[in-house]
Formats: sequence, C-alpha cells, structure tokens
Amino acid sequence: MELFASRGFQNVTVGEIAAAAGVSERTFFRHFPTKEDVLFLPAEDIVRVITDGLHGARSDATPAELLTAAVAALSTACDKDRVLHRRRAAVISSVPALRERDLLKQQAIAEALVDHLVQRRVPRTRAVCLAGVGLALYQAAYAQWVTDRSRTSLAERFSRALEDLSVDLAGDRGVVAARRSQG
Repeated sequence: MELFASRGFQNVTVGEIAAAAGVSERTFFRHFPTKEDVLFLPAEDIVRVITDGLHGARSDATPAELLTAAVAALSTACDKDRVLHRRRAAVISSVPALRERDLLKQQAIAEALVDHLVQRRVPRTRAVCLAGVGLALYQAAYAQWVTDRSRTSLAERFSRALEDLSVDLAGDRGVVAARRSQG
C-alpha cells in the first residue's frame, strides 16, 4: 500500500512489490495471480464472512435484520485495520480499472446476499431490491468510515444509514431532521 500510495498503482511493478515484501516474484505469484489481486480478497472469502453472519441471524429475522447481520460480520473483519482500508480505498478510487473490478466484486456479494434472502423465503424480486439497497447503504457507510477519523464502526454507520432510509421512506421528515442534527 505504501508503494501504491507514494508512486501510484500503475507505476509499481510486481518485482517492486515482491522486493518490498521480502519475497521473490515467484512467491508473489503463488499467492496473487496479478498485482491487482493484492487489493482484493477473493469474492468467495467475503461471501463466506457475510454468509456466516447471515447464518447467525435468527430464523425469523426480518430482511433488514439480515442485511444488518451480513454487514456486522463484514464490519468486524474490516474494523480490525481501518488504516489499511483507508489506503486501499484511496488506491482503488484513483484507478478506473480497479473501481470497475471493485464493482464486479460487489455484484458477486449482492448475488450471494440475494441467494441467502431467497433461501430465507424472501421473494426473489424483493430480495434483489433489498440486496441492491443494502449494498448501496454499505458503500455509503464504507466511504464515510474510511474517510472519517471518528471511532464509529462500519456496522454502526450502516445501521444509521438503514435507519435513515427507513425513516425517509416512511416520510417522517421531522425524525430525519432531528437525527441528522444529532450527527
């Protein structure tokens, strides 16, 4: 991340990454097929974290509670190294091809979430909508989380965003204004 931040992602070679890590290029390629893969966990790993969180939810959990359980599981993993996520987000946002790859990974996560919601007997169309909204809320919460210096966890930011959206959709503008004035 330091190399990417100081020289720009596209100006760093695999050889330089390997040397900085104290390994050979051959060892690097045993762990990462490309230098882009350094920035991205395999989608299966992220889906597994989310799925574990979903499996831990009550059997009668509402879709909103399921979304919150999924994000809470992911947040626990992310909250361990906020500085790394901050640097990673800066690198990804600076390179269009990395932003595109990030979106593809998010789509895979949304599809896994849809599958789980459908397994929980949420109608497919509704599950697609909920997963899309959940992903959008997560993206907004993540963007705030990596740039803000407060100690607010990613899960808490997501929960607040979900509550705000619920209030917005219910049409109670007074509650929304009061919540926003509280921070």
